[in-house]
Amino acid sequence: MEIRKAPNKHLTYDERNFIEIGLNNGRNFAKIAKDLNKSRTTIMREVRGHRFRKNPSGFNNRKNLCKNRRECKKFDCTNKEKCYEEEICYKLTGAPYVCNGCEEKNVCRKIKYYYYAKFANDEYSEKLRIARYGINQTKEEIYELDRLITPLIKEKHQSIGHIYANHPDEITFSRATMYNYVNLGVFSFKNIDLPRKVKYKKRKENKKQRIRRETAIRKGRTYEDFKEYIGKHPECSIVEMDTVEGRKGGKVFLTLLIRQSKFMLIYLMENKTMEFVEEVFKGIKKAIGIELFKKIFEVILTDNGSEFFNPISIEKDE
Repeated sequence: MEIRKAPNKHLTYDERNFIEIGLNNGRNFAKIAKDLNKSRTTIMREVRGHRFRKNPSGFNNRKNLCKNRRECKKFDCTNKEKCYEEEICYKLTGAPYVCNGCEEKNVCRKIKYYYYAKFANDEYSEKLRIARYGINQTKEEIYELDRLITPLIKEKHQSIGHIYANHPDEITFSRATMYNYVNLGVFSFKNIDLPRKVKYKKRKENKKQRIRRETAIRKGRTYEDFKEYIGKHPECSIVEMDTVEGRKGGKVFLTLLIRQSKFMLIYLMENKTMEFVEEVFKGIKKAIGIELFKKIFEVILTDNGSEFFNPISIEKDE
């Protein structure tokens, strides 16, 4: 499998997924980088920066990870002890820095590190969001903008749209950014000085509003439960399920992407409902048998769509 793309600044989820598959198959950074048209250093930094640590499960809840535990025989030795030294596998000190492709990972009792595309992508997205949050202007630029905008709003009572129309060269950021700056108190004027923003009444709460059915369904099936499970079972088979809708109310596609093999099953359904999803899975179980179904569809990752509101019919056979 080869993905050829022009170099870009940020890795995409598909590229991270390609890295995970390559590591699982024992490929080195150079081969993965060549297929992704990236540098080897980029792949190395990605893996080392977003790898997932997994401590070994000990007998009787034993949490002593010190390499000297057999000599000192302490039940719980922590890094507060002077003699404490974590037992790290020598293979993790060099490339590929993770245990994805290691043949001994299932029997190894040392601290492990894994690279998961979903975990790495979520972690990087959160880091990017935090880095972008704030004011992307200098103090001098804010001062000049405040001198320009505040009199127009407070004295001439102009709207934000009017100001943008008359001063396109002076204001170089979007209206959404402008409102964010106002909420952060960057300028001398406040939300109360914006007539259109304060004239809208607060929406009344509808006590008869429909309560979502997903509350009980999501118990034990949240994304946090998913991350905890794959942390304990890194080799589990994960299937990503979604629906693709064209014309509203028309036929839809049910897509099932088997993450490990990148193989996708696509089923055409008459409507986007639970009943048609149930029929698809009944057909799959009948075709491949329940034992093979349990092996392939060990974990199904999907969204909160109403068509997936009956997970019991998917998780169990008739």
